[in-house]
Amino acid sequence: MSDGARGGTFRAALSHRDYRLLLGGLAVSDSGNWLYAAASIIYILDVTGSTALVALSGVVRLLPFVVFEPLGGAIADRYDRRKVMIASDLIRAGLMLVLTFVAMSESTSAVYALIAITFVSNTVSTPYYPAVTAITPSIVPEDDLAAANALSGTIDNFAIAFGPALSFVLLLLGPPPVAFALNALTFLFSALMVSRMHVRGKVGDVEVEASLRSRVVAGARAIRGSKETVLLVGLVMAFGFTFGQEIVLFGPISEEFLGMGLDATGLLFAAPGVGGILATGAAARLASRSHTAAILTIATLVSAIPIMALSVVRNPAAAYLLLTIEGAAYIIADVVSTTTLQRVVPRDHIGSVFGIVGSFAVAAIALGSLVAPITIELFGLAGAAATAGALLLTATVLSLPGARALDRTAAARLAELEPAVTAIGRLDIFEPASPAQLEALAAVATREVIAPGAVVIREGDEPDDLFAIESGSVEVTKAGVAEPLTTLDAGDYFGEIGLLHKRPRTATVTAVTGSVVYRIPGADFLRIANEGPRISTTLLAVVSNRLAASSVQDDPDPA
Repeated sequence: MSDGARGGTFRAALSHRDYRLLLGGLAVSDSGNWLYAAASIIYILDVTGSTALVALSGVVRLLPFVVFEPLGGAIADRYDRRKVMIASDLIRAGLMLVLTFVAMSESTSAVYALIAITFVSNTVSTPYYPAVTAITPSIVPEDDLAAANALSGTIDNFAIAFGPALSFVLLLLGPPPVAFALNALTFLFSALMVSRMHVRGKVGDVEVEASLRSRVVAGARAIRGSKETVLLVGLVMAFGFTFGQEIVLFGPISEEFLGMGLDATGLLFAAPGVGGILATGAAARLASRSHTAAILTIATLVSAIPIMALSVVRNPAAAYLLLTIEGAAYIIADVVSTTTLQRVVPRDHIGSVFGIVGSFAVAAIALGSLVAPITIELFGLAGAAATAGALLLTATVLSLPGARALDRTAAARLAELEPAVTAIGRLDIFEPASPAQLEALAAVATREVIAPGAVVIREGDEPDDLFAIESGSVEVTKAGVAEPLTTLDAGDYFGEIGLLHKRPRTATVTAVTGSVVYRIPGADFLRIANEGPRISTTLLAVVSNRLAASSVQDDPDPA
């Protein structure tokens, strides 16, 4: 890390230049989106006075995420993610400028034009957030990933917490077209920030893989193929369903139960945002742990209690406190689920998976919003609030056995990987690696027993893997050189130079005694090395020293 910050902290996550640029652009554009959403409602009501058109606008706002976000996630996997984000920002900026001029007309046709532009704008935005989530593991190392996700989640919570204040500022700034113009500027600013990022937005050769449809299918298979992923997606949907009900319930609760009037509804939405901000640090620490399934289900359990309690609570201060607790639990669940998915999903499928998850989550929100009026009609307002919490509580209780099983599986897997983790961790190039990075390498490494005299690497072969010696010794020789170049023993490694320089092996490595080595796939080795600046620095120093120490012909070192 550039400033020596301890891994896993917010300071460490922010020490990465590309992440600062990504977060800065996200913060500004999200703030602009809040102004845009509030201005849209104000504009529709000013022109038509129709709450039905406001509701229609809300449905249209959500619809692209339900229908097109899986495709947006596939786009984020298929193409350069950085370019995808820039294109999305620029197109949305253009649409907001068009809307600025459209909204200068106070006519019903202009309102329908606004709704249509909203649909197009949100459709264009569907690849953006999967791209953000998918590119984050490429710009921060594994040990800073949870902190980075927590900071990104805090952006949303700030918008929720201070939304009422932004709405007030909006009224001071002028009519809705001013907000639309400001939103266009926020998208341009975001595009500028992302364009300055150095990270390459593609993952391996994913950009040449078949069709977008195949990407969506691959994402669906990645979800179905992992019990942990299915559990996470199920809990995300349960959260969304409850939030959708709260969107409908908070207004009547504010007016009928708390005696504050409909105008204070925004304050009920602000309370979870404040809780999310307060719990950001805890969320990052909890998400960085190895076993997170139980943490996620407990957080979900806690978040179900406040909405149930609002069925009997009549004190505004108590209601705010309960919803603050809900927001704290939610940010923990959100960061844990996002970080866990980033860890368990193959990197070339992250965008597709998050596109599908986003679609399911928004569909669950929409379904919750549709169900809430029905439960109010059937059970009354208090019964509807209790039902909303009870459904989430039930989903959480049902998921607990699965969560415990997953954590037991994870613990058993770690115990199985321990010998490989120990052997790989002894290598000087991986001394700066986090435990999670070592576990990832150990998971893909294969343990091989080498007989005396067996050739492990042959001069002239194409480079493929890195080898770590657990026991025994190997001899490095080169054609035309009588004496061995060197002998490597337990705790040493070989094969890195050919991988780094992408050229045929320049020496032959033969087992002197019976040896045990761990074979690490070259692609995984290079990915982990590139994730951590300190690993890369150490690796390059070792390679330089090995080359410098050799005086035999043109390239005597093993690789």
